[in-house]
Amino acid sequence: MSYNFKKEEDVKEYIKNIGIEYRFGCFSEKDPQICQLLGDYLEAIENNPDKAAKIYKQNCDERHFGRSCYKYASYLEKTNLKNLKPVLPEMIKYLKKGCDHNWSDGCFAAGMKLNYHSNLIPNIEERTKSILEGLQYLEKACNNRHAEACYVASTIHYNGYDEIGLKPNKIKFLEFSEKACEHNDIRACVNASVAYKKGDGVPVDLELAQKFKDKALDIQKQILEEKGVQFNS
Repeated sequence: MSYNFKKEEDVKEYIKNIGIEYRFGCFSEKDPQICQLLGDYLEAIENNPDKAAKIYKQNCDERHFGRSCYKYASYLEKTNLKNLKPVLPEMIKYLKKGCDHNWSDGCFAAGMKLNYHSNLIPNIEERTKSILEGLQYLEKACNNRHAEACYVASTIHYNGYDEIGLKPNKIKFLEFSEKACEHNDIRACVNASVAYKKGDGVPVDLELAQKFKDKALDIQKQILEEKGVQFNS
């Protein structure tokens, strides 16, 4: 069947048929990618986030689709913004699942939420466990090429956590700064350049300092070009 997308009725029919195809692919064929698409369809096209959340949760629990785990956790956050504390454990559980099923955004979000959750834990041992576990998930996200996770992990290693005895680690700071820079985080490139220039935790290396400075300038140029800023030749 062909559609004329200039006709409103054809567009509506096309969208309706996509929904039918997604339902068949998910409920009959149990294809995890199609179930994810069905959830997205329910959320964005049919404007039914509650039904979408059920699909995401089921797809996570039964078919171990990492993005669906992450989307279900996101749903919990959106629907409980005014009182997040009661749903935090459930959110973290599904973000961890997302990470375990190879969704790097799940790893990053799990790390951030574990860090946030630690502020709500009065017991120092449990708080320490939450912070260190959060750092592990941030590092895992970084190793899955998540630039923001690399940068956040680098700042944690730079500052440390006095209250739990996590000392600043300049070597780890530089390691994760370099990884973040590789993934085009301009802040991390600047930090790595300064560290090598000053010899902050590592021997002075002006060649590496210049390398990371040049990388930062390249990223800055790309950002400005994307914003339409013209450079004089």
